Amino acid sequence: MQKDTNSPQIFPLSAYSDERGDLVSVEFPSTAMKRFYYITASNKSGIRGLHAHKNLTQIFVPIIGSWKVNLFKGEKHYEFILASKKNYLFLPAGYWRELESLDEFSVLGVMADDIFREEDYIRDPLEFKEWEKMNDSIL
Repeated sequence: MQKDTNSPQIFPLSAYSDERGDLVSVEFPSTAMKRFYYITASNKSGIRGLHAHKNLTQIFVPIIGSWKVNLFKGEKHYEFILASKKNYLFLPAGYWRELESLDEFSVLGVMADDIFREEDYIRDPLEFKEWEKMNDSIL
């Protein structure tokens, strides 16, 4: 499957099931992943994320439960629902994200194409808007 690596997109997960359980896989776009981590939610009320990355590309995989992902870039707003064993989200750099667990005790796996670098984060929404204006050629 050919993937557009310039915009966020949902792709189906490949799931193989038998009496022993499930094997669920992600087909990577051309981006090489260097880090994996996961986010947990003990209830449905917490919003996670609330930041953007200048350069980092990520893949979000719902491991347990469902997640709502809101993305913002310029005047564009995207809303995706991720459900375990169903789909994953490819997210290029430059999008403000807000992650919301839709189920109790949800787990969201995240693969990233680089190691943690604090200087890549934009944690303030006003700073993100300014960064977007300075980098509008990539919008």
